[in-house]
Amino acid sequence: MKTEGKLSEFDLIERYFRRPSEGSDTVITGIGDDAAVIRIPDHHEVVISSNTLSDVFSPDTAYDLGQRLLEPCVSRLQGLEIKALWATLALTLPDADENWLKAFSHGLMDALHKHHIILAGGDTTRGPLTTTLQVYGAVATDGSK
Repeated sequence: MKTEGKLSEFDLIERYFRRPSEGSDTVITGIGDDAAVIRIPDHHEVVISSNTLSDVFSPDTAYDLGQRLLEPCVSRLQGLEIKALWATLALTLPDADENWLKAFSHGLMDALHKHHIILAGGDTTRGPLTTTLQVYGAVATDGSK
């Protein structure tokens, strides 16, 4: 994605969304690549929850949007007594407004950090503002927690 401000897709990822993987050995190939590779523990299944928000482009609400995007996904998994482990972000932007991106990424990263969730990948495109977060957890196939 090339934007008016000369911020390429990879620049955007590096500047606003790449974070250390907090020592996790479960993300084999993470953010910035064409796909994430995640190691699932033996005898576990993946559980996925997603949330989409669109047309909320106020710089005053960008941090809150980052926070609000995660919470429904985490709550759904918590309701099933499943811990969220990883997330992927699909981000469609009309342009790369760096003030908005900085606030949004801080809100999202703070929320992910609070829940010990790793942003493992995603996609960025140009268009009307749309944010979609998918959160992944793992549950033991024998029903144990």
